[in-house]
Amino acid sequence: MILKWLALTIATVTACLSASAGVQAQSLAAVESIATPRTVRIFSAGDDPGSGVIIGKSGNRYTVLTAQHVVNSIQSGRSSQFEESYLITADGQSYDIRPENVVRFRDADLALVKFDSNQNYPVATLSDYTYRLYENRDYGQLQSRKLLYSNPQEGKHFVFVAGWPNVDDRQTMTVNPGLLVDTDASVVSNPGTRYQSYELVYSNLTAVGMSGGAVFDSQGRVIGIHGRADGRSISDSGIIERVFLEEERQSKAFRQFKIGYSLGISTETVVRLAAEQGIALGVAVETSAPPLLTALDLQLS
Repeated sequence: MILKWLALTIATVTACLSASAGVQAQSLAAVESIATPRTVRIFSAGDDPGSGVIIGKSGNRYTVLTAQHVVNSIQSGRSSQFEESYLITADGQSYDIRPENVVRFRDADLALVKFDSNQNYPVATLSDYTYRLYENRDYGQLQSRKLLYSNPQEGKHFVFVAGWPNVDDRQTMTVNPGLLVDTDASVVSNPGTRYQSYELVYSNLTAVGMSGGAVFDSQGRVIGIHGRADGRSISDSGIIERVFLEEERQSKAFRQFKIGYSLGISTETVVRLAAEQGIALGVAVETSAPPLLTALDLQLS
């Protein structure tokens, strides 16, 4: 039953790679067309694959924002390992990641990765619009389908998590819709309030491999970086245990499906910490409200 539900929910994304930064998203497909060419997959020796989002460009140098735990093993002095560290862009091109091109934030699960390319990749727009639509929901209401279908004609500030799930060795970028929930993370098993600057909580279905991917608003702007999730592990014997999971951890005995709440770090926090720590982002941040969408706009009904 759970696997069937997951198969229906984890949608395969086929999106146009030529979407421009000025596109005004008005549907799930529109958000996908913006997210797909801006989302990269990151491989680093010693860490599980993760995701990231292109947020800046200066000349031929691009800047990717991701979760720090995705690039933990990329350290100076590990020449044998960083040679195996690279990212893949939406067009399938591969770029090596060197330790000197990784910038880590202090006291936050955030990092910047630089790479050089002659290709013209679109850059994501950031937004720190403060959402006023958080809702307190208990754990029994966690199902995204219930939240999305409650009133299919009601306009809501949907959010979308984009990344590369590491499921059954498939290499398919995924964009999943959901809603922001309470800000204190009380609905998640045991996250540690605002641990590593995680303060966004949302109902989106996520999977191992999506860490470091962007949380987009309905206009296709980055409002946060995904990195942690509550969830359930499904063992080989079929026993389900509710546990708190980090994206980078996956044992051989359990398959990790994230069907609880997920956590991210807000754009507002990214910009604030970068300024405090002298990290140059070089990006403009928008503050306007995104358009409301309905479940019908998401083509889920």
